[in-house]
Amino acid sequence: LARENKMALKICNKFVFAVAMALLAQGSHALELPDVVNTNMVLQRAPMASRVWGWADPATEPTVTVSLNGKPLATAHTQANGTWSADLAPQPAGAGHTLNFKSAVNSTSLTNIAFGDVFLCSGQVKLPNSRLEQLPELTRLSQVPKRADHMEPSPAQTNSPT
Repeated sequence: LARENKMALKICNKFVFAVAMALLAQGSHALELPDVVNTNMVLQRAPMASRVWGWADPATEPTVTVSLNGKPLATAHTQANGTWSADLAPQPAGAGHTLNFKSAVNSTSLTNIAFGDVFLCSGQVKLPNSRLEQLPELTRLSQVPKRADHMEPSPAQTNSPT
C-alpha cells in the first residue's frame, strides 16, 4: 500500500509541475493592455498626440509595434520591468479605425477606434451640466452628433447597498 501511495504521489507531483509550468509560460509571454486601452475608445485627435501603453515580457517581447488600419504607426521598447508605451502620431478626427498591437510572441487588435476631442470633466454628480452650460465652446461641442459620453459612478454610488 505504501508503494502505491508513493506512485500516486509522484504522478500527482508531475501533474502539478506540468500545470504550473504551463501557467507560467502562458502568463509571462502575454502582450497585455490596460482596461482603458480597449475597443470603442476615443483618442485625442491632431494636433495633439495620444499615448498607448501596456505590459510585455522583455525577454521574449522586446519590441511592440502599433499599427493603425494596417499601417505601422509607432514602435515601443519593453522596459526591464515589463512596461512599454508608444506615442502615436497625431491623427485627423475620424472613427471606425482598427488599432493593432504586435510583439514577437502575439498580437491583439482593437476595433472601432475614434480620434476626436477628448475632455475630462468632473464635478458633483447632482450637478452634471450646470458649469458646462456656462462655457459656449463646450455647449457647442455637446451638440456634435458623433459624441461619446462616459459617466463614471461616484464612490458613493458604487459602494451603496442596493
